[in-house]
Amino acid sequence: MYKSSNFFVLRHQQLHCLTLTQEGNAFCTTLEPRLFTIDMNTVEHKLFFTELISLCEAEDQLLMKLPCYKSLTSLVSLRKSAMSK
Repeated sequence: MYKSSNFFVLRHQQLHCLTLTQEGNAFCTTLEPRLFTIDMNTVEHKLFFTELISLCEAEDQLLMKLPCYKSLTSLVSLRKSAMSK
């Protein structure tokens, strides 16, 4: 999984980076044998999962205030990507 830092927050990433991060994590966890397993006792894994949930639950107006989403007219692809993982 990605190496987390205090500055890496999913909701602050551009849509294409966020989508690729989610796709990469999904790919690595569905391989046989798995490259890694999400362990909610691991801080980075829990942070990733929490960020996905917050992206799905956040109000459009709140997300549209973030610089990385200001140019988007719809957040459907963002939420669709987050919910499919």
